Amino acid sequence: MPDHIMNAFEALGLFSNADKKLAQHLEKLPAKQKRTAKGVLESSVKLAYVLFAMGDTRAASELVEPISQIPFTNSYDCWTWIEAALVMKGRLAIAQGHNEEYDEAFRAAVAALKSGSELQMTVKANVHERFMDGQTLDTAFEDEENFVDEFEMRLSYITALMKIEFFGCSETWTGSRIESELLSNIARMNDIIVAKGIYKLAPYK
Repeated sequence: MPDHIMNAFEALGLFSNADKKLAQHLEKLPAKQKRTAKGVLESSVKLAYVLFAMGDTRAASELVEPISQIPFTNSYDCWTWIEAALVMKGRLAIAQGHNEEYDEAFRAAVAALKSGSELQMTVKANVHERFMDGQTLDTAFEDEENFVDEFEMRLSYITALMKIEFFGCSETWTGSRIESELLSNIARMNDIIVAKGIYKLAPYK
């Protein structure tokens, strides 16, 4: 993978070998999301997490695998979603007993955290510590009356929880607590998918 900042055309090319069903999901992504590499990566990773929530781990893996191979180039807009792909890759690897693949994903994510000047690394470490403690988690979805907004909030929530687990959990967010939260939120997301249809929810809306 080249180490320059990816453009939208290259990002879309990551999925040139997608099967018919996954290609249909990708085709239906909003056109505005396909104008930039960040838009393609963001919508594709969100789709991967939605498909994972629906139990389609094969499709989720097919989406995150090529994204997880993109190296860190100091583009944090894109890295947010590449890191999320590494997190999903790691989770699927552990579930399949492929510990080496998890280790590979973990090393890539940690390398980005430890890059930059001493000041940059200190700032990133402090932000990461607050994240691991759950200080940035948003649970406003509990009071949300709009299904579309609630779904996207829960999607962001499970993405964050999986990241905490990927990096080893914390005293506040233990593995058992995370798994319990994931189960209940994924169940609610599936209820909304049944009620509204996948194409009326994030990343399509």
